[in-house]
Amino acid sequence: NLDDLEIEHLDYIVVNHAEQDHSGAIPLMLELYSEAKVVTNEKCKKMLTEHLLIAEDRIITLKDNDTLSLGGKTLRFIFAPWTHWPETMLTYLEEDKILFSCDLFGAHLAESNLWVDDESKVYFAAKRYYAEIMMPFRSNIKKHLERLKELEIKTIAPSHGQIYSHPEFILSA
Repeated sequence: NLDDLEIEHLDYIVVNHAEQDHSGAIPLMLELYSEAKVVTNEKCKKMLTEHLLIAEDRIITLKDNDTLSLGGKTLRFIFAPWTHWPETMLTYLEEDKILFSCDLFGAHLAESNLWVDDESKVYFAAKRYYAEIMMPFRSNIKKHLERLKELEIKTIAPSHGQIYSHPEFILSA
């Protein structure tokens, strides 16, 4: 609940993927935070303007490997088309070495704990998620996984499932 977070000002809303489970709340967010800008790529921008009727002047369009300074923190945007949808991108918080991986490394697992505490349980949920949702894109995923080897990743925060504080087990799965 946004009210509970007591956020009075928001500069950016990063959108890694336009599918409704990722983007459906953006119009409300833009209404609540009139100064906020959506940060995404050109393909995602097109989908957001067509499907959610977001005004183009509210969107900042990025290119692959662009960065955005947040004043002491830097976001790097890594395009990963067809790891699920054609506009998918990942976001890497450089200073904290956190990869916001969108659907990549996701799992359909309902847990009250935000962080992975049972790797075997998450492993099977992630494996099933991959088989049911991601496998059609496996050749593209393999290509994008190679790019991720360039990064030092300490944490992976997927859009679905728990956060990996020891990502090596899911990266090597």
